[in-house]
Amino acid sequence: MPVGAPKGNQNAVKAKRVKTAIDKALENKSKALGQQALVAISETVVDAALNGEQWAVRELYDRIDGKPHQSVYYGDVEERDAKELSDAELANIAATGRSGVDSEAESAEIPDSVH
Repeated sequence: MPVGAPKGNQNAVKAKRVKTAIDKALENKSKALGQQALVAISETVVDAALNGEQWAVRELYDRIDGKPHQSVYYGDVEERDAKELSDAELANIAATGRSGVDSEAESAEIPDSVH
């Protein structure tokens, strides 16, 4: 089974071009400033955090500790192996993308704007 982006996807190429452009800009600014531009930028973010700028505090924590993981709560849905499901349950999951468990959240009508 193929893994990764679909054939012909150019996102990695675009990302590499952006990274190359940023690296070049940092190198040019470093020469002009007489110091590492990345250090100057980092000092600006640290100064902003120390002045109470929440975006800067969040950015520093995200870079140091990593972004917090987001949990998804499915309610009290019993986790079952696919081998334990009936053909009807599997067909329902394939057709709807839902487990078929009776709950208010899942039995609620899905708005057309979601599709």
